[in-house]
Amino acid sequence: MNSRASNRRLLISTLVASALLAAAPLARAVSTPAALTFSADRETVTSGQTVRLRWSATNVQQCRASGAWRGSPPVVGVQRSTPVVNTATFTLSCSGSGGMVSRSVTVRVAPGSSASSTAQSGSASASSPSQTSESSSDSLLDPALSASIKPTLNLSVDRATVASGQQVLLRWSATQVRSCQASGGWNGYPRNLGVSRSGPLTAPTTFTLTCDTVVGTLTRSVTVNVQQPTNVATAPTGSSAEGQTPASTPASTPATGPATVAAAPAPVVEPRLELRVSSTKVRPGDQVSLSWTSAAVSNCRASGNWSGTRAASGSEQLAAVTTAQSFTLRCDSTRGEIVAMTSVEVVGSASIAWQQPTYNLDGTVIDGLRALRIHVGTTSGQYTQIIEVSDLSRSQTDLELPVGEYFIAMSAVDTDGTESALSNEVRRVVQ
Repeated sequence: MNSRASNRRLLISTLVASALLAAAPLARAVSTPAALTFSADRETVTSGQTVRLRWSATNVQQCRASGAWRGSPPVVGVQRSTPVVNTATFTLSCSGSGGMVSRSVTVRVAPGSSASSTAQSGSASASSPSQTSESSSDSLLDPALSASIKPTLNLSVDRATVASGQQVLLRWSATQVRSCQASGGWNGYPRNLGVSRSGPLTAPTTFTLTCDTVVGTLTRSVTVNVQQPTNVATAPTGSSAEGQTPASTPASTPATGPATVAAAPAPVVEPRLELRVSSTKVRPGDQVSLSWTSAAVSNCRASGNWSGTRAASGSEQLAAVTTAQSFTLRCDSTRGEIVAMTSVEVVGSASIAWQQPTYNLDGTVIDGLRALRIHVGTTSGQYTQIIEVSDLSRSQTDLELPVGEYFIAMSAVDTDGTESALSNEVRRVVQ
Protein backbone atom coordinates (compact mmCIF):
# COMPACT_ATOMS: atom_id res chain seq x y z
CA MET A 1 0.00 0.00 0.00
CA ASN A 2 1.50 3.44 -0.92
CA SER A 3 2.08 6.09 1.75
CA ARG A 4 -0.82 8.21 0.54
CA ALA A 5 -3.26 5.33 0.83
CA SER A 6 -1.95 4.23 4.20
CA ASN A 7 -2.96 7.44 6.00
CA ARG A 8 -6.37 8.01 4.49
CA ARG A 9 -9.80 6.52 4.91
CA LEU A 10 -12.60 6.65 2.36
CA LEU A 11 -15.85 8.43 3.02
CA ILE A 12 -19.23 6.83 2.46
CA SER A 13 -22.23 9.16 2.30
CA THR A 14 -25.27 8.62 4.49
CA LEU A 15 -27.24 5.50 3.60
CA VAL A 16 -30.99 5.90 3.23
CA ALA A 17 -33.78 3.38 2.83
CA SER A 18 -36.05 3.17 -0.22
CA ALA A 19 -35.29 6.68 -1.56
CA LEU A 20 -32.05 8.48 -2.42
CA LEU A 21 -31.47 11.62 -0.34
CA ALA A 22 -28.49 13.94 -0.52
CA ALA A 23 -26.63 13.99 2.79
CA ALA A 24 -23.44 15.36 4.25
CA PRO A 25 -20.43 13.04 4.02
CA LEU A 26 -19.76 10.91 7.05
CA ALA A 27 -16.54 12.25 8.56
CA ARG A 28 -16.75 11.59 12.28
CA ALA A 29 -13.52 11.80 14.23
CA VAL A 30 -12.54 8.66 16.10
CA SER A 31 -12.97 9.52 19.76
CA THR A 32 -12.32 6.09 21.33
CA PRO A 33 -10.07 3.52 19.67
CA ALA A 34 -11.24 -0.03 19.07
CA ALA A 35 -10.37 -2.54 21.79
CA LEU A 36 -10.37 -6.33 21.70
CA THR A 37 -9.69 -9.08 24.23
CA PHE A 38 -9.36 -12.63 22.89
CA SER A 39 -8.36 -15.78 24.79
CA ALA A 40 -8.56 -19.58 24.88
CA ASP A 41 -9.29 -21.54 28.06
CA ARG A 42 -6.16 -23.70 27.48
CA GLU A 43 -2.82 -23.11 25.78
CA THR A 44 -1.97 -26.82 25.46
CA VAL A 45 -4.30 -29.74 24.66
CA THR A 46 -4.10 -33.43 23.90
CA SER A 47 -4.47 -34.13 20.19
CA GLY A 48 -8.16 -34.17 19.26
CA GLN A 49 -9.38 -32.00 22.16
CA THR A 50 -11.18 -28.68 21.75
CA VAL A 51 -10.69 -25.28 23.38
CA ARG A 52 -13.18 -22.61 24.38
CA LEU A 53 -12.56 -19.23 22.75
CA ARG A 54 -13.76 -16.03 24.46
CA TRP A 55 -13.67 -12.52 23.06
CA SER A 56 -15.03 -9.03 23.65
CA ALA A 57 -14.62 -6.00 21.37
CA THR A 58 -15.66 -2.38 21.85
CA ASN A 59 -16.05 0.53 19.41
CA VAL A 60 -16.29 -1.88 16.46
CA GLN A 61 -19.18 -2.99 14.26
CA GLN A 62 -17.95 -6.27 12.80
CA CYS A 63 -15.47 -9.07 13.41
CA ARG A 64 -13.93 -11.74 11.18
CA ALA A 65 -12.35 -15.03 12.24
CA SER A 66 -9.37 -16.49 10.40
CA GLY A 67 -6.60 -19.01 10.88
CA ALA A 68 -7.87 -22.14 12.61
CA TRP A 69 -11.50 -20.91 12.56
CA ARG A 70 -13.73 -19.09 10.07
CA GLY A 71 -16.78 -16.88 9.99
CA SER A 72 -18.07 -13.50 11.15
CA PRO A 73 -18.71 -13.84 14.90
CA PRO A 74 -20.53 -11.18 16.95
CA VAL A 75 -18.42 -8.57 18.73
CA VAL A 76 -18.84 -10.39 22.06
CA GLY A 77 -19.06 -14.13 22.41
CA VAL A 78 -17.84 -17.59 23.38
CA GLN A 79 -17.33 -20.50 20.98
CA ARG A 80 -15.84 -23.97 21.18
CA SER A 81 -13.28 -24.84 18.51
CA THR A 82 -13.18 -27.91 16.32
CA PRO A 83 -10.82 -30.69 17.51
CA VAL A 84 -7.20 -29.49 17.57
CA VAL A 85 -4.77 -32.08 16.16
CA ASN A 86 -1.81 -29.82 15.38
CA THR A 87 -0.60 -26.49 16.72
CA ALA A 88 -3.36 -24.03 15.78
CA THR A 89 -3.51 -20.24 15.72
CA PHE A 90 -6.92 -18.57 16.04
CA THR A 91 -7.10 -14.96 14.82
CA LEU A 92 -9.91 -12.43 15.33
CA SER A 93 -9.96 -9.07 13.52
CA CYS A 94 -12.57 -6.41 14.30
CA SER A 95 -13.22 -3.01 12.70
CA GLY A 96 -15.61 -0.13 12.98
CA SER A 97 -15.84 3.47 14.14
CA GLY A 98 -12.82 3.01 16.43
CA GLY A 99 -10.55 1.65 13.68
CA MET A 100 -9.26 -1.90 13.27
CA VAL A 101 -7.83 -4.24 15.90
CA SER A 102 -6.63 -7.85 15.68
CA ARG A 103 -5.66 -10.49 18.24
CA SER A 104 -4.40 -14.08 17.95
CA VAL A 105 -4.12 -17.01 20.34
CA THR A 106 -2.06 -20.14 19.70
CA VAL A 107 -2.99 -23.57 21.04
CA ARG A 108 -0.30 -26.26 21.06
CA VAL A 109 -0.72 -30.03 21.05
CA ALA A 110 1.06 -31.83 23.89
CA PRO A 111 4.01 -33.98 22.77
CA GLY A 112 3.28 -37.70 22.60
CA SER A 113 -0.36 -37.41 21.50
CA SER A 114 -0.84 -40.44 19.25
CA ALA A 115 -2.64 -40.50 15.92
CA SER A 116 -4.97 -43.20 17.23
CA SER A 117 -6.06 -41.09 20.18
CA THR A 118 -6.57 -38.18 17.79
CA ALA A 119 -8.93 -40.21 15.63
CA GLN A 120 -10.87 -41.42 18.64
CA SER A 121 -11.18 -37.94 20.08
CA GLY A 122 -12.29 -36.50 16.75
CA SER A 123 -14.92 -39.20 16.36
CA ALA A 124 -16.26 -38.64 19.85
CA SER A 125 -16.50 -34.91 19.40
CA ALA A 126 -18.64 -35.35 16.28
CA SER A 127 -21.43 -36.76 18.42
CA SER A 128 -20.92 -34.71 21.57
CA PRO A 129 -23.69 -32.29 22.59
CA SER A 130 -21.43 -29.27 22.26
CA GLN A 131 -20.85 -30.07 18.59
CA THR A 132 -24.39 -31.02 17.56
CA SER A 133 -26.69 -28.89 19.68
CA GLU A 134 -28.66 -26.25 17.87
CA SER A 135 -28.43 -23.79 20.74
CA SER A 136 -25.03 -23.85 22.41
CA SER A 137 -24.76 -22.86 26.07
CA ASP A 138 -21.54 -21.04 25.11
CA SER A 139 -23.48 -18.20 23.51
CA LEU A 140 -23.41 -14.81 25.22
CA LEU A 141 -26.25 -13.34 23.20
CA ASP A 142 -29.24 -11.73 24.83
CA PRO A 143 -31.66 -14.57 25.79
CA ALA A 144 -34.55 -12.96 23.93
CA LEU A 145 -32.47 -12.73 20.76
CA SER A 146 -31.21 -16.31 21.14
CA ALA A 147 -34.78 -17.57 21.40
CA SER A 148 -35.71 -15.88 18.11
CA ILE A 149 -32.80 -17.40 16.15
CA LYS A 150 -33.40 -21.00 15.07
CA PRO A 151 -30.71 -22.16 12.64
CA THR A 152 -31.27 -25.36 10.65
CA LEU A 153 -28.85 -27.76 8.96
CA ASN A 154 -29.68 -30.78 6.76
CA LEU A 155 -27.24 -33.21 5.13
CA SER A 156 -28.15 -36.34 3.13
CA VAL A 157 -26.80 -38.75 0.51
CA ASP A 158 -28.64 -40.42 -2.33
CA ARG A 159 -27.51 -43.92 -1.26
CA ALA A 160 -26.56 -45.40 2.08
CA THR A 161 -24.55 -48.25 0.51
CA VAL A 162 -22.52 -48.38 -2.70
CA ALA A 163 -20.28 -50.85 -4.48
CA SER A 164 -16.55 -50.25 -4.14
CA GLY A 165 -15.44 -47.46 -6.49
CA GLN A 166 -18.87 -45.84 -6.82
CA GLN A 167 -19.78 -42.27 -5.84
CA VAL A 168 -22.64 -40.70 -3.88
CA LEU A 169 -24.51 -37.44 -4.30
CA LEU A 170 -24.44 -35.17 -1.24
CA ARG A 171 -27.24 -32.67 -0.66
CA TRP A 172 -27.29 -30.06 2.10
CA SER A 173 -29.13 -26.93 3.19
CA ALA A 174 -28.57 -24.51 6.07
CA THR A 175 -30.46 -21.46 7.29
CA GLN A 176 -29.37 -18.67 9.65
CA VAL A 177 -25.73 -19.77 9.65
CA ARG A 178 -22.60 -17.69 9.14
CA SER A 179 -20.19 -20.22 7.64
CA CYS A 180 -19.94 -23.98 7.07
CA GLN A 181 -16.99 -26.38 6.91
CA ALA A 182 -16.93 -29.87 5.41
CA SER A 183 -14.81 -32.64 6.93
CA GLY A 184 -14.42 -36.40 6.91
CA GLY A 185 -14.99 -37.76 3.42
CA TRP A 186 -15.03 -34.25 1.92
CA ASN A 187 -13.55 -30.85 2.70
CA GLY A 188 -13.82 -27.15 2.03
CA TYR A 189 -16.26 -24.38 2.93
CA PRO A 190 -19.52 -25.04 1.04
CA ARG A 191 -22.29 -22.52 0.55
CA ASN A 192 -25.47 -22.71 2.64
CA LEU A 193 -27.28 -24.74 -0.03
CA GLY A 194 -25.91 -27.14 -2.59
CA VAL A 195 -25.29 -30.53 -4.17
CA SER A 196 -21.89 -32.20 -4.59
CA ARG A 197 -20.70 -35.57 -5.85
CA SER A 198 -18.13 -37.44 -3.79
CA GLY A 199 -15.02 -39.12 -5.10
CA PRO A 200 -14.95 -42.92 -5.62
CA LEU A 201 -15.51 -44.72 -2.29
CA THR A 202 -13.54 -47.84 -1.42
CA ALA A 203 -14.24 -48.03 2.34
CA PRO A 204 -17.03 -46.91 4.70
CA THR A 205 -16.92 -43.11 4.72
CA THR A 206 -18.50 -40.48 7.00
CA PHE A 207 -19.26 -37.05 5.57
CA THR A 208 -19.61 -34.25 8.16
CA LEU A 209 -20.83 -30.66 7.78
CA THR A 210 -20.35 -28.17 10.63
CA CYS A 211 -21.90 -24.70 10.48
CA ASP A 212 -21.25 -21.73 12.75
CA THR A 213 -24.23 -19.66 13.96
CA VAL A 214 -24.65 -16.78 16.37
CA VAL A 215 -26.09 -19.20 18.95
CA GLY A 216 -23.51 -21.98 18.65
CA THR A 217 -22.56 -24.64 16.11
CA LEU A 218 -24.58 -27.22 14.17
CA THR A 219 -23.07 -30.50 13.00
CA ARG A 220 -24.61 -33.17 10.77
CA SER A 221 -22.97 -36.41 9.62
CA VAL A 222 -23.97 -39.19 7.25
CA THR A 223 -22.15 -42.48 6.73
CA VAL A 224 -21.96 -44.41 3.47
CA ASN A 225 -21.18 -48.13 3.62
CA VAL A 226 -19.14 -49.75 0.86
CA GLN A 227 -19.93 -53.24 -0.39
CA GLN A 228 -16.73 -55.00 -1.38
CA PRO A 229 -16.78 -57.27 -4.49
CA THR A 230 -17.04 -61.00 -3.81
CA ASN A 231 -14.91 -63.46 -5.78
CA VAL A 232 -16.92 -66.42 -7.17
CA ALA A 233 -14.85 -69.61 -7.25
CA THR A 234 -14.97 -71.59 -10.51
CA ALA A 235 -14.42 -75.32 -10.86
CA PRO A 236 -11.53 -76.70 -12.95
CA THR A 237 -12.21 -77.25 -16.61
CA GLY A 238 -11.55 -80.98 -16.29
CA SER A 239 -8.32 -81.01 -18.31
CA SER A 240 -5.09 -81.71 -16.51
CA ALA A 241 -1.42 -81.74 -17.28
CA GLU A 242 -0.30 -84.84 -19.25
CA GLY A 243 0.28 -87.78 -16.95
CA GLN A 244 -1.49 -86.11 -13.99
CA THR A 245 -4.72 -87.36 -12.46
CA PRO A 246 -7.12 -84.88 -10.74
CA ALA A 247 -7.19 -85.59 -7.01
CA SER A 248 -10.99 -85.78 -6.95
CA THR A 249 -11.25 -88.22 -9.88
CA PRO A 250 -10.33 -91.89 -9.71
CA ALA A 251 -7.38 -92.80 -11.94
CA SER A 252 -9.50 -95.27 -13.93
CA THR A 253 -12.31 -92.76 -14.58
CA PRO A 254 -11.57 -90.06 -17.16
CA ALA A 255 -13.12 -86.61 -16.67
CA THR A 256 -16.05 -86.13 -19.00
CA GLY A 257 -17.80 -82.90 -19.99
CA PRO A 258 -17.14 -79.33 -18.90
CA ALA A 259 -17.07 -78.43 -15.20
CA THR A 260 -19.99 -76.54 -13.70
CA VAL A 261 -19.43 -72.80 -13.06
CA ALA A 262 -21.26 -71.11 -10.18
CA ALA A 263 -24.12 -68.92 -11.34
CA ALA A 264 -23.69 -65.13 -10.93
CA PRO A 265 -25.55 -63.77 -7.92
CA ALA A 266 -28.74 -61.84 -8.51
CA PRO A 267 -28.17 -58.08 -8.69
CA VAL A 268 -28.57 -56.31 -5.36
CA VAL A 269 -30.94 -53.35 -5.29
CA GLU A 270 -29.37 -50.75 -3.03
CA PRO A 271 -31.67 -48.76 -0.72
CA ARG A 272 -32.22 -45.25 -2.02
CA LEU A 273 -34.32 -42.30 -0.85
CA GLU A 274 -34.57 -38.81 -2.33
CA LEU A 275 -36.74 -35.94 -1.08
CA ARG A 276 -37.13 -32.75 -3.11
CA VAL A 277 -38.99 -29.47 -2.72
CA SER A 278 -40.23 -27.46 -5.70
CA SER A 279 -38.48 -24.30 -4.43
CA THR A 280 -36.05 -23.82 -1.56
CA LYS A 281 -36.75 -20.08 -1.34
CA VAL A 282 -40.26 -18.65 -1.46
CA ARG A 283 -42.12 -15.44 -0.75
CA PRO A 284 -44.48 -15.35 2.24
CA GLY A 285 -47.76 -17.09 1.35
CA ASP A 286 -46.34 -19.03 -1.61
CA GLN A 287 -47.12 -22.72 -1.99
CA VAL A 288 -44.55 -25.44 -2.55
CA SER A 289 -44.75 -29.15 -3.25
CA LEU A 290 -42.70 -32.07 -1.99
CA SER A 291 -41.85 -35.14 -4.05
CA TRP A 292 -39.92 -38.23 -3.09
CA THR A 293 -38.67 -41.42 -4.73
CA SER A 294 -37.03 -44.51 -3.29
CA ALA A 295 -35.88 -48.07 -3.89
CA ALA A 296 -35.75 -51.09 -1.57
CA VAL A 297 -37.30 -49.25 1.41
CA SER A 298 -40.47 -49.59 3.48
CA ASN A 299 -42.28 -48.10 6.47
CA CYS A 300 -41.60 -44.43 5.65
CA ARG A 301 -42.30 -41.75 8.31
CA ALA A 302 -42.44 -37.98 7.93
CA SER A 303 -41.25 -35.52 10.59
CA GLY A 304 -40.39 -31.85 10.94
CA ASN A 305 -43.03 -29.60 9.40
CA TRP A 306 -44.99 -32.60 8.15
CA SER A 307 -45.86 -35.85 9.90
CA GLY A 308 -47.42 -39.28 9.54
CA THR A 309 -46.65 -42.33 7.42
CA ARG A 310 -45.92 -42.04 3.70
CA ALA A 311 -45.76 -44.36 0.74
CA ALA A 312 -42.32 -45.27 -0.60
CA SER A 313 -42.76 -42.65 -3.32
CA GLY A 314 -45.18 -39.82 -3.97
CA SER A 315 -45.78 -36.08 -3.99
CA GLU A 316 -47.64 -33.63 -1.78
CA GLN A 317 -48.81 -30.03 -2.08
CA LEU A 318 -48.17 -27.93 1.03
CA ALA A 319 -50.25 -25.14 2.45
CA ALA A 320 -49.12 -21.52 2.09
CA VAL A 321 -45.67 -21.11 3.66
CA THR A 322 -45.14 -18.16 5.98
CA THR A 323 -42.11 -19.28 8.03
CA ALA A 324 -39.01 -21.38 7.40
CA GLN A 325 -39.88 -25.07 7.09
CA SER A 326 -37.83 -28.27 7.29
CA PHE A 327 -38.94 -31.73 6.16
CA THR A 328 -37.49 -35.13 7.02
CA LEU A 329 -38.43 -38.56 5.65
CA ARG A 330 -37.16 -41.76 7.30
CA CYS A 331 -37.58 -45.22 5.77
CA ASP A 332 -36.50 -48.71 6.81
CA SER A 333 -34.28 -50.86 4.60
CA THR A 334 -32.18 -54.01 4.80
CA ARG A 335 -29.20 -51.72 5.45
CA GLY A 336 -30.90 -49.91 8.32
CA GLU A 337 -32.74 -46.61 8.46
CA ILE A 338 -32.23 -44.24 5.54
CA VAL A 339 -32.99 -40.53 5.87
CA ALA A 340 -33.64 -37.71 3.40
CA MET A 341 -34.15 -34.06 4.29
CA THR A 342 -34.94 -30.75 2.63
CA SER A 343 -36.01 -27.28 3.73
CA VAL A 344 -37.78 -24.12 2.57
CA GLU A 345 -36.66 -20.60 3.44
CA VAL A 346 -39.16 -17.72 3.38
CA VAL A 347 -37.54 -14.60 1.94
CA GLY A 348 -38.50 -11.04 1.14
CA SER A 349 -36.66 -7.99 -0.16
CA ALA A 350 -35.18 -4.90 1.44
CA SER A 351 -34.65 -1.96 -0.90
CA ILE A 352 -31.77 0.41 -0.14
CA ALA A 353 -30.15 3.30 -1.99
CA TRP A 354 -26.96 5.26 -1.46
CA GLN A 355 -24.94 8.23 -2.67
CA GLN A 356 -21.59 7.40 -4.24
CA PRO A 357 -18.57 8.63 -2.18
CA THR A 358 -16.26 11.06 -3.99
CA TYR A 359 -13.76 12.34 -1.38
CA ASN A 360 -11.20 10.94 1.03
CA LEU A 361 -11.02 12.07 4.64
CA ASP A 362 -8.05 14.29 3.77
CA GLY A 363 -10.20 16.16 1.25
CA THR A 364 -8.63 14.67 -1.87
CA VAL A 365 -10.74 13.22 -4.64
CA ILE A 366 -11.08 9.42 -4.66
CA ASP A 367 -9.15 8.15 -7.67
CA GLY A 368 -9.36 4.38 -7.16
CA LEU A 369 -12.69 3.24 -5.71
CA ARG A 370 -12.97 -0.57 -6.12
CA ALA A 371 -16.28 -1.57 -4.49
CA LEU A 372 -18.99 -0.81 -1.95
CA ARG A 373 -19.87 -3.22 0.84
CA ILE A 374 -23.33 -3.68 2.32
CA HIS A 375 -23.23 -4.93 5.93
CA VAL A 376 -26.35 -6.76 7.15
CA GLY A 377 -27.21 -8.05 10.63
CA THR A 378 -30.17 -8.89 12.84
CA THR A 379 -28.81 -6.83 15.75
CA SER A 380 -27.98 -3.14 15.64
CA GLY A 381 -24.24 -2.64 15.21
CA GLN A 382 -23.54 -6.36 14.70
CA TYR A 383 -23.30 -7.39 11.06
CA THR A 384 -23.02 -11.06 10.11
CA GLN A 385 -23.33 -10.79 6.32
CA ILE A 386 -21.37 -8.69 3.84
CA ILE A 387 -22.55 -8.15 0.26
CA GLU A 388 -20.03 -6.56 -2.10
CA VAL A 389 -21.21 -4.26 -4.90
CA SER A 390 -18.54 -4.08 -7.62
CA ASP A 391 -20.75 -2.32 -10.20
CA LEU A 392 -20.06 1.30 -9.19
CA SER A 393 -22.63 2.63 -11.63
CA ARG A 394 -25.39 1.37 -9.32
CA SER A 395 -26.89 3.51 -6.59
CA GLN A 396 -29.58 1.17 -5.25
CA THR A 397 -30.34 -2.53 -4.87
CA ASP A 398 -32.92 -4.95 -3.50
CA LEU A 399 -31.55 -7.44 -0.96
CA GLU A 400 -33.20 -10.86 -0.80
CA LEU A 401 -33.29 -11.86 2.88
CA PRO A 402 -35.19 -14.29 5.10
CA VAL A 403 -38.25 -12.78 6.76
CA GLY A 404 -37.26 -10.75 9.83
CA GLU A 405 -35.82 -7.46 11.10
CA TYR A 406 -32.46 -6.26 9.77
CA PHE A 407 -29.96 -3.47 10.37
CA ILE A 408 -27.95 -2.30 7.36
CA ALA A 409 -24.88 -0.07 6.90
CA MET A 410 -22.33 0.48 4.12
CA SER A 411 -18.62 1.02 3.62
CA ALA A 412 -16.36 1.77 0.64
CA VAL A 413 -13.12 0.06 -0.44
CA ASP A 414 -10.42 1.49 -2.71
CA THR A 415 -8.04 -0.37 -5.02
CA ASP A 416 -5.39 -0.53 -2.27
CA GLY A 417 -7.80 -2.38 0.01
CA THR A 418 -8.38 0.59 2.33
CA GLU A 419 -11.91 0.43 3.77
CA SER A 420 -13.90 3.36 5.12
CA ALA A 421 -15.72 3.49 8.41
CA LEU A 422 -19.36 2.45 8.28
CA SER A 423 -22.13 4.78 7.17
CA ASN A 424 -25.16 5.49 9.28
CA GLU A 425 -27.38 2.47 9.95
CA VAL A 426 -30.92 1.88 8.68
CA ARG A 427 -33.51 -0.60 9.95
CA ARG A 428 -35.58 -2.66 7.56
CA VAL A 429 -38.32 -5.22 8.24
CA VAL A 430 -38.59 -7.97 5.62
CA GLN A 431 -42.03 -9.58 5.55
